[in-house]
Order: sequence, then structure tokens, then C-alpha cells
Amino acid sequence: MLDLKFIRQNRELVEQGIANKRVKIDFARLLELDEKRRGLLVGSESLKAERNQANQEIANAKKQGGPGKELIERMKEVAGRVKELDAELAAVEQELDTLLLTVPNLPHVSTPVGASEADNVVVRCWGEKPDLSWRPKPHWEVAESLGLADFGAATKLSGSGFCLFTGAGALLERALINWMIYVHVT
Repeated sequence: MLDLKFIRQNRELVEQGIANKRVKIDFARLLELDEKRRGLLVGSESLKAERNQANQEIANAKKQGGPGKELIERMKEVAGRVKELDAELAAVEQELDTLLLTVPNLPHVSTPVGASEADNVVVRCWGEKPDLSWRPKPHWEVAESLGLADFGAATKLSGSGFCLFTGAGALLERALINWMIYVHVT
């Protein structure tokens, strides 16, 4: 998630990055909520400071014979207003956080902007592309044909997009996990 301070300081850059990624966001609403949040925060904090000052005055007045009723009544009003501002602030922050979650990370400035995948630019290639007389199988077909994975059972167990390793595939996965733990612990 992008930092609000960064968004405020780099508004044009963020708007351009969002446009380049073709994401629809109510950017004006995001900035409006940020402004409202900061205003509510200032108002709430100033009332809390006033309340703390008045509490000190009430404590001093009690030591000298009793507080003024008007000061206590005023503090009841301030406490109610603080409660209202804090509730409003919580609602604004929730909406703001929801909007912030939709803001994507910015693409690097060197990233070309295109309408589709066809507009991608090849930056570099390594090695020679082999000329195969046969169609290579994708890894998921190879894994299933060797009995290393069962995608049909995985879909029934966990839903689409999951993998269930079987036999030597499960052993290989466990060996890789053990190796990773060994490398990072020792």
C-alpha cells in the first residue's frame, strides 16, 4: 500500500502511474478523505488537550473548595464532542483504508505503456532459442503424466488453482522444504 504522505507529495506521479496501469480509482475522493481525516484529527486532538487542561483546573479547584459547575458542564459537552469526532474519524479512516487498498504500486518509469501484452518490449534475451521438432508439454502436464501431481483431486479438495503433490512429487516438495530450512538455520 502506498503511503498517504507519498501520495500527497507526488500526486501527479501517482495519478499517472494509476492511469498507466489502467486502474479506475476515485483519486479525488481519496484525497478528500485524507483532508477530512487530518481535519478531524486536529479537531479531536485540540478538544482532548482542552479537556486535559480543564481536568487539571477542576482538580486544582477541588483542592481549594470545589469546582465551578459551569466548567464541569463545559467538559461534559467537550467529552461528547470528542466522542462524536472520534466516531466520525473512525468511519473516515475505514473508508480511506479501503480506497488505499485499491491503489496499485507504481510501475517503474522505464516501463513502457501499452494497450495489451503485444505492446511489451523485449529488454534482453539469453542463449539461442532451440528449434524443436515437437511441441513441448507444459510443466503441469509433465507432472501429471509422471504421477508427481494430481490437479483434479486438488480441485476437489481445495478448489481451483491448487496442486496436490503425489508420490515422488510429494517427496521432492518435502526435500526442498527441508533443504530450505537447513540453509536458513545453519
